[in-house]
Amino acid sequence: MTCTPLGLNTHRILVTGERVTPTPVEDIQAAGERPDIPGFPWWTVILGGTILAVGVYVWRAGYPRKTAADALRVGESSKISDSSPDQGDEPSLTIVLLREAIADGALVTIAMADSRGTLTHRTLKPLTLDSGRLRAADPARESELTVAIHRIASVTRLNQPHTTEPPAGN
Repeated sequence: MTCTPLGLNTHRILVTGERVTPTPVEDIQAAGERPDIPGFPWWTVILGGTILAVGVYVWRAGYPRKTAADALRVGESSKISDSSPDQGDEPSLTIVLLREAIADGALVTIAMADSRGTLTHRTLKPLTLDSGRLRAADPARESELTVAIHRIASVTRLNQPHTTEPPAGN
């Protein structure tokens, strides 16, 4: 017996068959019994999920924890509800406050990210601001430091202008 297409010998399928009488009684009785083949291997799904979860945990453990500096870089800094004109946590306002403090010789408190991304607060007297760097004097430590502008999170101007001259006496 052959199947179509007729006339094409390269595409024909040869089919053979055997005539079967109605279903034997043994097969009808076996059809109602529980099959002896194993069920779905659910243990493989649980094992795969566990391996995946451990893999993701190990993969993510290689990343450093998100620090305050990371949050500031993407603009997630928390806004202070009672912000005043003497406090700058926007980059343009920060630069304006630093330039005013340089002109007036005033002290400012600067929140800046250290090399590990942790915010530290220091009271400084800004000296110069150029090329993306702030040069400032630290009166508490009697030292001078240079801070990259991108590390500064906020600036708060102190009310008292700082003078280096001793008070006038008699």
